Amino acid sequence: IIAFLLFSLSLGFAEIGPENILILVNGNSATSAYIAKMYRQFYPDIAGNQVLTLSGLPDCSGPYSGPGDEIITRDQYNSCIADPLRAYFAANPQLIEQIMVIITTAGMPYRIEDTNPAFANVIMPAATDYNIVKDHEHEINAASVESELTGLWFVENGPNMVTSQNRIINPY
Repeated sequence: IIAFLLFSLSLGFAEIGPENILILVNGNSATSAYIAKMYRQFYPDIAGNQVLTLSGLPDCSGPYSGPGDEIITRDQYNSCIADPLRAYFAANPQLIEQIMVIITTAGMPYRIEDTNPAFANVIMPAATDYNIVKDHEHEINAASVESELTGLWFVENGPNMVTSQNRIINPY
């Protein structure tokens, strides 16, 4: 019985290989490009079409960058990350089922500020007021870039549409 259970469990876990990776690169960040290059040197089976270079983003890892460069607006996220990523998958439909992991490299912004200035501190480390989050959880649309990427395909295309009302707030 134990052997059967172990065998059954192992069938449920597919190994993730280089063919399942997509690397996002901030085209305005030398650090981001370098990290992607090093990653591909370490994993040479990651194909060139599995690296997507994005433009229009601030470099949050440059010598003159500060904490504010880590934060982008919802419009910047949509136009500089979400829309290009959707276009990438539309142009490469064979990768929709293949890509299981999206890697963001150093230099990519990683927080999306709320569209309501009253909730600006929701994404600030050590500045988040739990009561504001708790009392306004269905109004807040601040997020991390990575959390938004997890639901990217389902926002407009999936059977269980992701809307701000369905989000779980994850204050930084």
